[in-house]
Amino acid sequence: METLQNILHTLLVDDKIAVWLRAGALVVIGLPLIFAGAKALSVFVSTHHSRQYGMVAGKVVKYAGIVLVAFTILREFGFSLAPLLGAAGIIGVALGFASQTSVSNLISGLFLIAEAPFEVG
Repeated sequence: METLQNILHTLLVDDKIAVWLRAGALVVIGLPLIFAGAKALSVFVSTHHSRQYGMVAGKVVKYAGIVLVAFTILREFGFSLAPLLGAAGIIGVALGFASQTSVSNLISGLFLIAEAPFEVG
């Protein structure tokens, strides 16, 4: 009996197993909550505004939540997010300069969706 207690204590106290359990819990609990929340927001916005608004709002929440869970899991495993975010900022600036025309078209499209000068007929 004492050996079983020692084994359980070692398994639960060991940092590696605890980290994997917390990361697994984040995936198992966090992702379904994010998907359900994004779907609920999409339905809510679609009923009060257009269907396109609902789709955009749901996707923004879903992708932001996935990134948040991924960053939380990386932090749980001991990765420092500062260099990762710094590199992402530099890459973002470089891609922004390289794709100014495409980004301008994307922003124009978002304004068309937001102002809704046209309706699906």
